[in-house]
Amino acid sequence: MQYRFPYDFAGTITIPDRNLLGVFQAHPHSDRPEAEIIAAAVRHPIGAPRLAELVKPGERVLLLPDDVTRATPAHRILPFILAELAAAGVPDADIRVLMSLGTHRKMTPAELTAKLGPEVMQRFLVENHHWEELDKMYRVGESASGAPIYANRAAQWADHIIGIGAICPHAIAAWPPRSITRGGC
Repeated sequence: MQYRFPYDFAGTITIPDRNLLGVFQAHPHSDRPEAEIIAAAVRHPIGAPRLAELVKPGERVLLLPDDVTRATPAHRILPFILAELAAAGVPDADIRVLMSLGTHRKMTPAELTAKLGPEVMQRFLVENHHWEELDKMYRVGESASGAPIYANRAAQWADHIIGIGAICPHAIAAWPPRSITRGGC
């Protein structure tokens, strides 16, 4: 059997019929359009008040999307979060975007536009996290072992910080053990 993977980069493989048990796929989670699902999730967060109720006019919001190494479709999620903030009366000038790079390299302008969408790039101050520049950080405290802990100064600017990204185990940080998985999230 010839099987073509449903990803442009993956190509086709040949599987001998005697080795093929079947082709198995996950069923779609919902027949609802993606935009409807995202809008409902933003309007009805789990265990928290709605952003439009939580954030008040005059308060500043820092958005922390994950970086180019993660597959989060931030450009499809951000419009709904920004609509909630607008409903709360938060003007664009009180919203900033700081890319959550960890210790990864800075994202290029093209990568930022692909990740966030051109409208976000035009409307808001968007910056890469400068983890290697301690003058752009402030000391929060120290770990149990005494190592200093720093955060980006943008966190001091903000009244609210909203993370946008994947939550998943990190194989390089030793979880889950490599014997369990070879993939990423």
